[in-house]
Amino acid sequence: MFDLSTCKIESLSLNEIKDWIQSCEKEQMSQLKTVADEILSQNHTLVALAGPSCSGKSTTAYRLTALLSAAGKEVKVISTDDYFHNISDYPKSDNDAPDFDHFDCVKKSLLSQVLAGICRKETVSLSRFDFVTGRRTDNVETYTPNDNSIVILEGIHALNPRLYLSGVRYYKLALNVTRALSLDGDELLKAREIRLIRRIIRDEKKRNYRAEQTMNVWGNVSRGEENFIFPFFDDVDALLSTGLEYEPCVWAHDALDSLTAIDKNDAKRPYADELIKKISKFPQFTTELVPQDSILQEFLGHNEH
Repeated sequence: MFDLSTCKIESLSLNEIKDWIQSCEKEQMSQLKTVADEILSQNHTLVALAGPSCSGKSTTAYRLTALLSAAGKEVKVISTDDYFHNISDYPKSDNDAPDFDHFDCVKKSLLSQVLAGICRKETVSLSRFDFVTGRRTDNVETYTPNDNSIVILEGIHALNPRLYLSGVRYYKLALNVTRALSLDGDELLKAREIRLIRRIIRDEKKRNYRAEQTMNVWGNVSRGEENFIFPFFDDVDALLSTGLEYEPCVWAHDALDSLTAIDKNDAKRPYADELIKKISKFPQFTTELVPQDSILQEFLGHNEH
């Protein structure tokens, strides 16, 4: 758990705040550098990078690519999302809507053959999924790995062993927000709530979804995590914690704006009021203090990798 103190935070000068932020970011980056060193020392061609919603998969894939490239590797990132079935073929959630978090959304046989071909250093044909049309297009790009190549498979289902044919060797990297947030001795936000808040902000800024829409699907998202993501965390090479001690201070303002906009008569309003009460207690900093390569930029609506 991150144990924060209101008095301590409010006593910090601007330079001390900047130092605190840099220290948090440096610690997280150090963990990822250790992962990169392991991948290189073990001579992996394929890396599976997975985590639940808003755990920072996109930014981590980008950062890992930079570290491996700096070591002289040719890095290619592939998303499991690009191997989804057409949306009309998705399994249904409880309210009969498409269940985007179900593993059966993935065209497993196609992706498995691509991953096996990559490990054999064969030319493979890559796909692309268009979330606007809800359809996948195959053969959009050919890719030929070589002895210097590393492919990162990124997505919520990337660790599912059913994607990997017998004999395929790969490094397993899991991401998650693992620590709750405590302020002045009171636990205010659980780790899963931190990810929910990140998603509320991201969805509003990047997807034009209102907070209540995000909250309405969160239960289904959480069930998908329990069924299709977390069961594979026990057999990973590394688990990277992607929570940042200072983060509530920089996303509190945006989170409060989104949550207070929920209609008073909406079914999600009581829970929104609970979150508002908790988030309001954190001291606030400007988002301009967040480094450009921070995982938080993925949710503040600034960076697209």
